[in-house]
Amino acid sequence: MGALHWASPAFMVTGSGDSTVKAWDPRLDHRNGTCTATLRGHSGAVMCVSADVDRHRVVSGGVDKSVMTWDLRKTDQPLLVHAYSQVDFWDGSLDVCVDLRLDT
Repeated sequence: MGALHWASPAFMVTGSGDSTVKAWDPRLDHRNGTCTATLRGHSGAVMCVSADVDRHRVVSGGVDKSVMTWDLRKTDQPLLVHAYSQVDFWDGSLDVCVDLRLDT
């Protein structure tokens, strides 16, 4: 796992070296949590993630120099993909300003 974000006691997201972003409900299995969605779109390790507390939007950044916005109600494709030539996510931070309340 490369990144972790607790959005609420009932919702967290992770990013990992296998290029996936996963949504979890830790209440369903207190030892390991239960994966509720696996998001695929990055072509390299996911180094940072963030999510809204309503459990609908996730933003992820990876070593592929992309920032992706996901809607967990539609997990097959990211909503937005932004590619950057000068992005360094090695510190684990995601310094983007995104309004996670937008409905699309």
